[in-house]
Amino acid sequence: MNSKWLSQTLDNSLIENPNLKLLDIHNKTAKKWNTKVTISMALRAKQLAAKVVEGSFKDQCKRIYDYAQELHFYMGLLAFLHFGNDEQPVQPCGENNYRELHPQ
Repeated sequence: MNSKWLSQTLDNSLIENPNLKLLDIHNKTAKKWNTKVTISMALRAKQLAAKVVEGSFKDQCKRIYDYAQELHFYMGLLAFLHFGNDEQPVQPCGENNYRELHPQ
């Protein structure tokens, strides 16, 4: 058992409880897998798991920020198309425009 493997098993536990104590990690691994884990190994595993968890949160925030930027761009584009250059609403192609172009 090494700290990298232990950190991968701790990811979900650390998400649920970010204040997980080293002694809890030590006791749970000793009980569950019947192995001796040192406190330093538990510390390294917790630090590696925290990096993975923090990285996933940063990636989510980055994706949310990118989505917001994209939405902001498209909402501005829609407002421009709706009001046109002289702040007059542009009428969509529909029945009224067809009648103006093709009188009977």
